[in-house]
Amino acid sequence: MREALLKARRRFSFETVFSHESNLEIMEAAVAAGYKVYLYFVSTESPEINKYRVLLRKTQGGHDVPTNKIESRYYASLSLLYRASQIAYQAFFFDNSTAEAPFQLIGHFKKTDGVKIWDTQSNADKRTWFEKYYVKTARENGDSIPPIAD
Repeated sequence: MREALLKARRRFSFETVFSHESNLEIMEAAVAAGYKVYLYFVSTESPEINKYRVLLRKTQGGHDVPTNKIESRYYASLSLLYRASQIAYQAFFFDNSTAEAPFQLIGHFKKTDGVKIWDTQSNADKRTWFEKYYVKTARENGDSIPPIAD
């Protein structure tokens, strides 16, 4: 379906667990076709949070996912985060670890003429998944990321 939309030059979006490299290939194909790709990446501090939420969903009549799949997908998606962000024209990073403060924007960048313009949020330093899987990798690859605001 996505390939057909690309060929037809139609706008589209998709939601995914993002645990497979084929998602990167779709993003790359979209860029090659002239699309501006936007990445909205939502994660939690731990796969245990995700396991609990799936268990809760199941008790409310929703579908189940085996805990080993939840954990493997959690780490697989984080392992693809940096590469996905390199493909994206704009990337938005959200933390969804707590029910009290869901979907907290913790980082954003936009590529303008190949240069990333960063807008880090004040609570980003409280999210170790973002620091470990994005900021650390970005700095190791020579990306200039401003210090996280207080």
